[in-house]
Amino acid sequence: MKNRRFNIPRTILITFILTISLCFTASAATSVPLLSVGDISGSSGAVVQVPVILESTGEVTAAQFDLVFDQQLLTYQHISTGDLTSAFSVIANTVNNSLKVIIYSPTTDIIQAGSGSIAIIEFEVADSAPQGQSALLELSGVILSDSSGNAITSNSINGRFTVEGTQQSGGSGNNTGTADTAAPAWPSDSALTAGNVTEGSLTLHWTAATDNKGVTSYRIYQDAALLGNVSGSINTYTIVGLTAGTQYTFKIEAGDAKGNWSNDGPAVTVKTSDNQGTVNTGNPNTAVTKTFADIQGHWAQKDIELMAGRNIVKGMTDSTFSPDNNITRAEFAALLVRALAIDEAQPAQGQFNDVGPADWYYSSVEAAAAAGLVKGFDENQFVPKALITREQMAVMIIRAITYAGVNLDLAAGEPEQLLAGFSDKDKISSWSAAFLAQAVKAGLINGSTPTTIDPVANATRAQATVIIKRMMEKAGRV
Repeated sequence: MKNRRFNIPRTILITFILTISLCFTASAATSVPLLSVGDISGSSGAVVQVPVILESTGEVTAAQFDLVFDQQLLTYQHISTGDLTSAFSVIANTVNNSLKVIIYSPTTDIIQAGSGSIAIIEFEVADSAPQGQSALLELSGVILSDSSGNAITSNSINGRFTVEGTQQSGGSGNNTGTADTAAPAWPSDSALTAGNVTEGSLTLHWTAATDNKGVTSYRIYQDAALLGNVSGSINTYTIVGLTAGTQYTFKIEAGDAKGNWSNDGPAVTVKTSDNQGTVNTGNPNTAVTKTFADIQGHWAQKDIELMAGRNIVKGMTDSTFSPDNNITRAEFAALLVRALAIDEAQPAQGQFNDVGPADWYYSSVEAAAAAGLVKGFDENQFVPKALITREQMAVMIIRAITYAGVNLDLAAGEPEQLLAGFSDKDKISSWSAAFLAQAVKAGLINGSTPTTIDPVANATRAQATVIIKRMMEKAGRV
């Protein structure tokens, strides 16, 4: 049989090629993490839950975004972590019609691969909201970070909220009828236990509560102060930044979508492991020899030894420093207070609702706030156990060096010039730009690379130690 030659029409061939090309393009796009908000509805006066969904392949360790909503229709109530972020912490702050959200891991965990919620945001629908009215739920300022603190290219999809008809008691949907006034209940054998107890951390586990409409979130309390919250599908919480050999009492309470909260949740009292390491208590300007086994050959070894010898920084144990571990806002505030030899008074009434006299960092944070070195995440919340970012650290270090009497004022237009060489300058927050520029000019902070500054990356213990040492040198205190 002779070979036949088929002539394929040009239009069919082009269509075929375009189809294959689009298939490959769509396939490639799925490898980019996607953050999305679904379309939801709810009746006037009800509480609705807005899930924020992440689709990824397991490369994301932290997320930051703004959710813009219509304040005429919705009032923000509460936020909790989602199904994929059970061991994570979440911070939220409303600014005008935007909810600013940061989701991070105290232990640098990775958000598990797949598709699921990373945050559940609760809003109350206005009583006067007219049926059928709708408004955009817009994601903006999305920054997803990897384990190195680098931003990951991502996509986002907005959602929409629509006011539906008044929901009758016993109805279904993603909102809750106004007749629900019953708080979640705890089983008679409910328990809260603490595991993996170390000198500075532990993990809580608790029995699930029950509710006639479903438990939507849990609140975790440390010595009667609210520590954090997780979604109702989570029954575990990891706590870091504790003090060695110290007794703590933790309690869990359960809430539902209507805002009803239990008050008889399980509690546990636990003591962290003892730290047998020695602590220098002398003058911070007097040097003694101090080193750690895990900093030998580390890029920051000399600075860590210098600062440890002056009792500015301390080891995790007597022989380990954990230089590449992240550092919290409270821990960095404590370093500033030690470096500047500020008296640590304990006022009867603190400035922040989430920093109390029972916390090891209470006197340090209060002293730093009184000296003007630190400010809260909002008026009443310092968020002491949140990991500090490089731009937050820059703001605090400039306030500290100013307190020490060093003037680093910049000329008009100089901040933009100093930061122009960094390819990720668009990630720098407006409130930190001038401070970060001052820190760069003074040599207090260098770029992570010659062309990147990584403003939203979490700072490490080594980086914090080095910047404290540079500040003390600049102020003539070393």
